[in-house]
Amino acid sequence: MVENQSEAEVFTLQPNKDIRWRGVIKKRNRPFTVDNEYDARELVALGCNVVEITRHHKRGKSIILYQGYAGKVGGIETLLQNMAVSFPDKNITYVYGNADPLQLIELSKHWNVKQYNNEILYCDILISMMFDTPDCVYDRIRAKKVYCYYAHACWKSYWEIVKSLPYWQGFELKKSDYVDVSLSVSEQARKEMVEQWGIESTVIPNIVIKQQKPLVFLTLSRLSWEKGGRQLLEMLKRFSSSGHRFLWLIAAPDANGNEDLLAKLKGYSEVVFIEASLGSRQLVHLADYIIQPSESEAFCYGAYEALVEGKPVIMLRHAQSEAIIKQGKNGYLLNKDLSDLDVDKIFNEIPKFKPLDIKIDPIWNDLLSGKL
Repeated sequence: MVENQSEAEVFTLQPNKDIRWRGVIKKRNRPFTVDNEYDARELVALGCNVVEITRHHKRGKSIILYQGYAGKVGGIETLLQNMAVSFPDKNITYVYGNADPLQLIELSKHWNVKQYNNEILYCDILISMMFDTPDCVYDRIRAKKVYCYYAHACWKSYWEIVKSLPYWQGFELKKSDYVDVSLSVSEQARKEMVEQWGIESTVIPNIVIKQQKPLVFLTLSRLSWEKGGRQLLEMLKRFSSSGHRFLWLIAAPDANGNEDLLAKLKGYSEVVFIEASLGSRQLVHLADYIIQPSESEAFCYGAYEALVEGKPVIMLRHAQSEAIIKQGKNGYLLNKDLSDLDVDKIFNEIPKFKPLDIKIDPIWNDLLSGKL
């Protein structure tokens, strides 16, 4: 990662040989250069803002999708992600005011992404995703035809819920003179917008995509560099770039002085942090694999708890792991440098085996009766 000398310079993201992106990431107005998606995600995790990502030129009508603010999750955010997957070849630029950086990285796999800085932009079609888009935006994003989603909500019933809240005092929804066609996400939303605000609209149902079931990984061991943090991060990087779908549940009580590791993990949308608790042990039933990346273990509690439930385990090679994991039979053992990590095999050849039958050692009775 090299810092640029000129703010005009850009970085190149190259997630694979077939796709190239260009863009700018800045932190405190200081540009950085990165050469792959992994480094871009690291910068995002460290608080950098994605300013612009430009893909190869596409033909067809130029389309701008405008959104003032995009959060981590929400109906509009889901619609945008599904649109990107459904219409990757359209000449679309997503223009935003503020947005979750990971949303932007995902959208940029299919579309151009640009932060709006009050400049004049030109396009054939402008689609505003927000009912409260101000006229100054319409005035400066100049399009031949303008659409606006005025009804993501059923306004009549929604208004009864929110009208007494301070934020909504004095609010009245009016169609901008810049907007040619108003949009609603459902017939009920269309009807209620007419009843509440007198605005007619065209129904464009949201796009629903059946998602492929992801593989679920679970790590319950303490999060730290000495507990295999480097290997965990490298596995995550290689899983993410493989194209396979997965979620990785990680129980992280706190950073424990490993804030940089925690920040890097947050750069991946596939990672779901769960609060560490006694109850989190039950998540083993939901996982396809348990991953315990420690370089040394005295007992491998997490591995045993997985094996008694018939769940395969991925571990680094050491004396204890080699005593309980049979390669390809009830899990996979990896070299500490991950030189033998076969991502496709892990995803495509999930070991099936009879759950481990382990009894309580009789020595416990000797201990608790004082005979030991």
